[in-house]
Amino acid sequence: MTEDPPLLAEQVNDLLDQARIAFNGYHLDDGHRCLLHAQELATTSRTSLPHDLLMRLRLTATWVTFDREGPAAALAELDRISEESTEATRTDLIAASDVQRGILRARCGDITGALDALRRAEEYRLDMPLADQVRLVMHRGILHHQCHDIAAARTDFDTAATLADEAGLTTLWFKARHNQGCAAFIQGDLPEALRLMDDAARTGIAMNCGITLLDRARVLCEAGLIREAAEAFHESAAAFTADGVHREVTEIDVDLARCELLLGDPLRAARRAEHAVHQFHRRHEPWWENRARLVQLQAAAYAADLAATPPDLSCAARAQSAHHLINAATAIGDSDTAAAARLELAEALCDGSDNSHDPIHAAHIAARVLDDARSLTQSPHVTARLGYAHARIRVDLARGRIRAARARLARAADDLANTQSRIAGLDARTALAVHARRLADLDLGLAYNSGRPWSVLHRLERWRRAIDPLVPVHPPPDAEEAFLLSRLRQARDDLAHADSTTTAQARADVRRLERATAATRWRARCRLDNVTAHGPSHAEIVDAVTTTHRHGTTVLALLHLHHHVMAVISPPTGNTQMVDLGPADQLWRQIDRVSNDIDAVVRVADDPFLTHLVSDATRRSLSALDELLVPAIQLAGSSSLVVLGGDLFGVIPWGMLPSRRGYPTTLAPSLLSWSRQLNREEQQQPRPPRIVSLHGPGLPHAPAEIRRVLTVWTGQDTPPPSPATRDDLLAGLSTADIVHIAAHGDHHRRSPLFSSLRLADGPFFAHELESRTIRASLVVLSACDTGRGTARPGEEPLGWPSALLALGVHTVIAPLTPVRDEQTAAVMVQLHQGLADGSPADQALALAASTLPLGTPFTCFGGPWQRHLPPPRNDTPGPAPITRPGIYSPSHLASHHDQRTPTDPPTQRRSPSPSATQ
Repeated sequence: MTEDPPLLAEQVNDLLDQARIAFNGYHLDDGHRCLLHAQELATTSRTSLPHDLLMRLRLTATWVTFDREGPAAALAELDRISEESTEATRTDLIAASDVQRGILRARCGDITGALDALRRAEEYRLDMPLADQVRLVMHRGILHHQCHDIAAARTDFDTAATLADEAGLTTLWFKARHNQGCAAFIQGDLPEALRLMDDAARTGIAMNCGITLLDRARVLCEAGLIREAAEAFHESAAAFTADGVHREVTEIDVDLARCELLLGDPLRAARRAEHAVHQFHRRHEPWWENRARLVQLQAAAYAADLAATPPDLSCAARAQSAHHLINAATAIGDSDTAAAARLELAEALCDGSDNSHDPIHAAHIAARVLDDARSLTQSPHVTARLGYAHARIRVDLARGRIRAARARLARAADDLANTQSRIAGLDARTALAVHARRLADLDLGLAYNSGRPWSVLHRLERWRRAIDPLVPVHPPPDAEEAFLLSRLRQARDDLAHADSTTTAQARADVRRLERATAATRWRARCRLDNVTAHGPSHAEIVDAVTTTHRHGTTVLALLHLHHHVMAVISPPTGNTQMVDLGPADQLWRQIDRVSNDIDAVVRVADDPFLTHLVSDATRRSLSALDELLVPAIQLAGSSSLVVLGGDLFGVIPWGMLPSRRGYPTTLAPSLLSWSRQLNREEQQQPRPPRIVSLHGPGLPHAPAEIRRVLTVWTGQDTPPPSPATRDDLLAGLSTADIVHIAAHGDHHRRSPLFSSLRLADGPFFAHELESRTIRASLVVLSACDTGRGTARPGEEPLGWPSALLALGVHTVIAPLTPVRDEQTAAVMVQLHQGLADGSPADQALALAASTLPLGTPFTCFGGPWQRHLPPPRNDTPGPAPITRPGIYSPSHLASHHDQRTPTDPPTQRRSPSPSATQ
């Protein structure tokens, strides 16, 4: 081949550009192949290539050197390039080498060294090509935002985006836009961060998705969406591995170790962090090595709480390791890791103070350690602020400053409440509870140890208010969400009909669409302006309990402390008491056994022999569960009971326990919400309630059930209605006072807000309720499992009841287990007869189910609900006629109604439909 020097230089330059584009997109293997080809052309050519082209080849090759040989080898090569460029007086190459040095130092965590390199490059910035100028400004912005100088970061990102747009550098524009989202994250603005990141992702730039998934996962982790973050971290690691970028995979291990810690597995987190420590030590990256060691320390502290600490992770060993880490991080200018290590040192000193010869002196040392970490109180991240608060409270307690500790706990709860008030999505709001778990346990433990039950109720309500929305929040409708939901319905249907060869892909498609749909809520901004949250006062708690007693109701609060389930019970007559119900693991095992037995009863309902055997087993398991709870609930006697259950909300079938069968029981998210609802109910004026009664397809007894329910309220027999559509249900929830829906139900344990009801036009997800205005005050879900809730990390339950209550519904009646169609229909008719006659909802349900041999899995959630009848007229002999309510049929509720006759085969249980099977 005859060599043409200009053509050869052009070929090498094109390959170099392709390599740089690939490296900028984190496609390391693709970039390496282009670079090797360019180097081969350069070294085998008999023609000398331009000097600057050869230098740029060497500069670009440092990407591969960094990943394959470590930072030391790459930085040494950059030093050589800088020296040669200085001798040749090539200021553009001097600046380019400093930019590359800054990028590589930033990748290994040396923020100070990276900023120094970029400041040097600024002197010759205008001598560089425009693309290199954009990289300089953008990476300087990244470093500014990591140093929490957000104003400077946003200025740099705006400049970089403008320059990239003018030059048509779409990949760099994508990076600038994505990094604007990272800056919003540093400012603590989760919705804006996700909005900007998604905006960049929609451009379709051919970037390695590993880096975008990595940044997004870190945002989700800060927001408390730990399982979603862990999924994104794993996907990011897979994307990096596929493109040959192995170093970032070890970095992700540190993040995954944090997730495992928050999910309650400290030993696994410690093992993963230890692996990362060895990898970064081998690569001579002390910044990330220190961050991995920090997670090891945090895992050791958590394991100590679980009594799972190995011998080499004692308090003294933790304190020594934390001290070494502080010195190591300070020596390289990593102030964030040093501050976090100071928290761990203070915690270790507090843990060891009980065995110290001078515990007060140890506490004073811990206080001085925390003084050097005070900057964390001004962090934009709620995790950092709450972490500092926890350590400082531990020190206050060790020094005997009880009042100061209590004041800090109150301020921490208010901080959490104000943080969640800026987020609209129910999923994201409840997720923040994971970051408050240690503080809430500390507060409740302090109250329990005081021996004052009223203090425990006060602290329990404080943290409930910190997590629950102050008022119902409705994110605005989102067109993208509607599109994703339609695709999700189709994907669920595809999964139901998938064969063995396509099931895995269909299930992955469903999960991907669920995550994408949920993300539209995560980035929604709350429309509550100027709302400042404050915890309840002790007087408010006293008033609330007094209100329940006046109503003849017992309060029962369940909480976890020291691996036990504790109860505070306050009956209308007698003293408020605290009761230890035993080990939490024992209670949970029995709850699982009861749940499995009840499911089995429904599955074998068509076999009389098996039904008899399984029913006997279920009675025994219910009696065993009752025995565990009876030390507390026996104090309630036959009175109505309000249960404040935390993560036990929506788990225990109270109406099936022998000691509570036939007695009214309500599960309330908080005591204050229940008492406020009672006060509102007592102030209601008598008026006819408006009722909507709907059913889904595939339930033989459902049409008769809703027809009889309507007859109870109207006194008139109505024609059989057609199966309801999503529009029917939404219209009913927005216009009626009472909504009754009989349909197949599916509880989605992994994503509880994607639990669904099967309607005529497909599944209706609990997630869809958030953007709707709901008028209904009572919702009856006559559908399998719709009362079940799944607790997030942090003990926040989610499901149909919690979603409806958070959006303004006063009372929800739903089953915690599968139910038989024909048996349910009879109970529901009796329930509505009691409601129409003016009985409170909990009493009406207890009476309706009193004849069932095992009791009822249906449960009242929320607050009191009662129809207020007009007083009898004195001039009218005999009982006054009941004022008939208004009635809305499905055809009145929507402009279009599907009149097709359902073709679903008959079924005898309201179990999850095939299309909802995961």
